[in-house]
Order: sequence, then C-alpha cells, then structure tokens
Amino acid sequence: MRTLYEAEVTSFIASGKTGEKQLWRRDPVSSKQLYLIAQICRLEGVANPNFAKKGNAFDWLYARGGNPRYLNRPAPLPLELS
Repeated sequence: MRTLYEAEVTSFIASGKTGEKQLWRRDPVSSKQLYLIAQICRLEGVANPNFAKKGNAFDWLYARGGNPRYLNRPAPLPLELS
C-alpha cells in the first residue's frame, strides 16, 4: 500500500499540478485533509495549524510524510525474558 500511495503522490507532483497558481490550492481544506492533519498533530504532539486552504494543507501534509497510515513504524522493542 505504501508503494501505491507514494506513486500516486509522486505522479501528482510530477504532473506540475501542485504549483502556487493552481486553482485547487485556493479551495477550502477537505474533510480528509482535516482528519489527516489532526492525526499527525496528535502523533507529533503539536498544535493544529488550522489551514483554510487546500494548498497550504497539502504542503503541510507532504512535508510531514503524508498519510500517517503509511509512515514507517518503529521496530518493536526486544522482549527480555528472565
């Protein structure tokens, strides 16, 4: 799943449709973006930036690795058996 997600994001960025002048960037933040932002803020222990526009939310999410579902999980701690 992570590979498909990364391919989709990479394709979107390579398409040139992420530029500052793209009209979608001015649209209101989507409910999916709000959810992902809230999840990342919870995981990182940071305040919610409360973006109004989709473009700002996209940039913020992208800078933090995108959907937290696909973030690399830390290795499990070794169990010490006595």
